[in-house]
Amino acid sequence: MSLRHLALGLLLISQLALAQTTYRWVDKEGRVHFSDRPPPSAAQIKEAQEKELPNLGQPQSVMSYAMRKAVTDFPLVLYVSPGCGLPCTKGVNFLKDRKLPFTQKEVNSSEDIETFKKATGLDEPRVPTLMVGTRVLKDFQAEAWKELLDLAGYPQ
Repeated sequence: MSLRHLALGLLLISQLALAQTTYRWVDKEGRVHFSDRPPPSAAQIKEAQEKELPNLGQPQSVMSYAMRKAVTDFPLVLYVSPGCGLPCTKGVNFLKDRKLPFTQKEVNSSEDIETFKKATGLDEPRVPTLMVGTRVLKDFQAEAWKELLDLAGYPQ
């Protein structure tokens, strides 16, 4: 159990390292500098700005081996449409709650419908539709989605 705690602690520390402040300043000669440390004394600089770096999500190097393997072998694509409503919202939230990386594609135009049909092999667009690798699940069914994601090796 202590190994789990150690792994969790390391994961949390690595996440803190991702959120850092970057400083930008212009020196007296007009040169622009970027640094993770505050600029030198005010007498040596002309202008300074502090900006928070955006959170770009979880980098692959921080993902577990199981997650990287599942993402590589069985990428997730979720097809939704604007009029789908609650079923699509439940599908999106289901994947987000499991913290799974997925691609969300909207089915709006006739080109989108043709792309959907070609990718899924379905004759009619039904949303939400989840693709786990080449496997296709129509409509939101939490148990069926969970079972297929587990079989694909996605961590819970």
